[in-house]
Amino acid sequence: MQHRVGDRCAGLLALCLTAAAITAARAEWDVTEVPTPPGWTGDTEAYDVSDDGLVCGLGNYVSGSSGVAFVYDGDTLTELPYLAPAATIPFAYAYAINNNNVVTGWSHNADSIDRAVYWSGGTVTQIPEPADIKPTGDMRAYGINGAGVVVGYYVVTDGYAAAYYYDGATHSLRSALQAAGLTGFRSYARDVNNNGLVCGHAEDAGSDYNFFTYDITSGTVAVLGKMYPSESCHSAGLNDAGHVIGRGRSDPFSPIHAVVHIGTFQIIDDLVTDAQWASGIATDGRVVGSANTGDNRWGWYSDAPGSNSMHAVSLPGWTGVSLYGINDYHVMVGHGRTAASGENERAFVITPPPGDGNHDGHVDAADVPAFSACLSGPAEGTGFTPPTEACLRSFDLESTDGDVDLVDFAVLQELFDGS
Repeated sequence: MQHRVGDRCAGLLALCLTAAAITAARAEWDVTEVPTPPGWTGDTEAYDVSDDGLVCGLGNYVSGSSGVAFVYDGDTLTELPYLAPAATIPFAYAYAINNNNVVTGWSHNADSIDRAVYWSGGTVTQIPEPADIKPTGDMRAYGINGAGVVVGYYVVTDGYAAAYYYDGATHSLRSALQAAGLTGFRSYARDVNNNGLVCGHAEDAGSDYNFFTYDITSGTVAVLGKMYPSESCHSAGLNDAGHVIGRGRSDPFSPIHAVVHIGTFQIIDDLVTDAQWASGIATDGRVVGSANTGDNRWGWYSDAPGSNSMHAVSLPGWTGVSLYGINDYHVMVGHGRTAASGENERAFVITPPPGDGNHDGHVDAADVPAFSACLSGPAEGTGFTPPTEACLRSFDLESTDGDVDLVDFAVLQELFDGS
């Protein structure tokens, strides 16, 4: 039924679009600043967002020292508990969140040393330390999947970092990585997807970092390598398709490029200088990150590698924008500065505006094909098939009545910004 309605109405949509009057312009994106609670000083930074829209990040009671982990649901910011509230310097850092709204990161123990933790239902739990951890060395968590598997690194008794994953027990990846040829001293796990694939970067014999993946089920390491023999590549995350993102150089004189590994290394946009890095990737392959051009830092997204593929995310009133996380509905999080914040960072949440089907920050003619693909007809129609959640989020514009029909298209026309 959904496809028949779409086919029948395709011509009508084109006629409606031609006749539509351009109305008042909307803001490019719907931007919400994460509130700063009384008593917080210094920066507030957002790092990840679940598909439910729960944001995690870091704030400060005292700039540069007593950091506090938080979650924000769009209305209320909630502080997450410290592992050791009585530590000399209490500190907690929320870095990643899964779609069950379990958060992971790290917090100081009683000796003010970082220990990997996760938060669930408002309770903090320390991830068990490996037997060979250096007592005064840090242990951090950077990624978590839907099953609650956590990845990160810890400092071994020899003083070097080793990648690990935790699935109820903590497993070092050092031996497996060295057996696969990554025989350098340091390794870091940065993310884990819902298929149990871990990504990270580890040193080779020349002390250059290489991308790697580790399959938890099979215990198999894949060395993805680096772009240039003497230049390191650093990973940042991956999606369920196994596409790994990060940064690296294509030669000793090139800028630092944002990269994605899809079978081979691909530079996301080689026209952008002076430096760029990728930080988050959605299931459908949209990548977000940040770049420096001169003294200006700005956030971007890209739907596919290639020249001119890096699209700046312009936020009126914000400067120094960094993007870190993205969910599967293309809600993005990060931080930047406003006139009111001065030199301090402020966390934000960026949501595609209603009607923005291709999630480029505008409501315009480019969204009509996406609308047509989502068109379901009225909910009371015979043989009605409910649209997907993604379609409803973008195009159920008329009283959110659970369908995408021509009444919603009339609202879409009123939202056109003419871009």
